[in-house]
Amino acid sequence: MATEHDEGASPEHHKGDSGKRRRRLPHIPPQALAFVGVLFAGVLIGWVIFRDDEPGPAPATTTAADQRVAADARVYPKLGITLDLPKGWKTSFRQSVLTAVSRDQTVSVALSAAGGADAGQRVRRADRNELARLFKASEISRHRAKVGTASTIVTELIGRTRNRQPIRILSMGASSRWRTYSIQAFTVLRPTARRIAELRTLLASVRYRQPQ
Repeated sequence: MATEHDEGASPEHHKGDSGKRRRRLPHIPPQALAFVGVLFAGVLIGWVIFRDDEPGPAPATTTAADQRVAADARVYPKLGITLDLPKGWKTSFRQSVLTAVSRDQTVSVALSAAGGADAGQRVRRADRNELARLFKASEISRHRAKVGTASTIVTELIGRTRNRQPIRILSMGASSRWRTYSIQAFTVLRPTARRIAELRTLLASVRYRQPQ
């Protein structure tokens, strides 16, 4: 798992004073609690989607992500991107944010231009902070991967929606020659294999061009 140390790694756990005789219940950090929840919920979604960028064989639980997905090519000249939108997904623009939502609304992707070509690190840090605030989200993994042709750091978080439903978030800040894009994927805690395959197809298909 790659970590951008200069972007702020997860804080180290504070160790208790071993000299005290009185026994106390152990303090478990929120990040650890979130990670335990993921272990019960299944494998890390980010690893499943971007596993081609990781060494070693994939476990049997990820084979569903290899399903063939029918998709339509979409071009967004003002954003400077093209992508393959899985059949049945719908898109919308709101305040310059492109949102794509799966047929059953269990997976969505939000994409927007967030800065110049050199703003990747700043955008990723700002996005992580905002997601932690809005969704009370805790980081559970961080590794290097590709969104289409752009290399980036993908952070996976577990949080809760306003109605207290658990949610997975993949946060990415991918840079082209011209811009840096804030890309956030939201899923239910245990998306189906089909939805994972569709999300994988969409993110792998992203291509970058000069915005018009």
